[in-house]
Amino acid sequence: MQNKTNFILTVSIVLCTLFTSCENPIGNVLLRTYSDPFDQAPVVDSFREVEKIFISWDEDKGADEYILLRAEDAVNPVFKEVYRGKSLNFVDSLGNGLNRSTMYLYRLDKKRGKVSFESENVGYGYCSPKERDGYDNNSEDNPLFLEMGYAYERMNLYCGKYKYKGHLAFETDWYYIKVSGNSVKNIVVKQTQPVPNGASDPVIFYSENSYSLTNVGQNFQITNQSLEDKYIPFRLQMKDFPDNRIEVVTYEIRIANEMPMN
Repeated sequence: MQNKTNFILTVSIVLCTLFTSCENPIGNVLLRTYSDPFDQAPVVDSFREVEKIFISWDEDKGADEYILLRAEDAVNPVFKEVYRGKSLNFVDSLGNGLNRSTMYLYRLDKKRGKVSFESENVGYGYCSPKERDGYDNNSEDNPLFLEMGYAYERMNLYCGKYKYKGHLAFETDWYYIKVSGNSVKNIVVKQTQPVPNGASDPVIFYSENSYSLTNVGQNFQITNQSLEDKYIPFRLQMKDFPDNRIEVVTYEIRIANEMPMN
């Protein structure tokens, strides 16, 4: 009976060691998923810092190794490996071969044992000469409140069209204002970089909670025809998508005045 008890105890200790040890190759093999690695496009952030591209991806229990590849934007891109390992992120930079103001594609391949899995998806990057502005107002769910007497300066917008699959890259900036009943507010948007110098320059457009964009020009009006005060959202966006390049503009926005409707 004592021998049987000792045997059970020994087996328990061995099993516990196998399946709980942090550095246990046997336990890792027995407990890991049987599924092949899943396919995903890496998440690419091109505007966090100047001339750096931040790439990240989800952990995959079915993968032993991640292989990140990069290509310059092209109809038929030629990918080259820039990272191989177990990390879930990578920072690309000029020192790693990036060129300023150049559009890139990133592909995340994976390896399980001796078998390689090539991804069919890509993330789109850009070696930007500008970083994003400090406001997280890129969605309708998180607009900035624009109040009288205050100007948001050094705001950025970008847009462009990639050669690869005609992918469109663009940013929207959302705001909202309070408009008194039966009144109109005049909004001024001034593009500061590059300074507009002709019809070919990028133009900022706006829309009031819809997909119909209107030319900003020097200013535009938002009206409230009801008798009650209203909070009205609107967005700014560049309408035209230049081919094979990303255009980044800097602007400032403010309320000029509010007037009663005639």
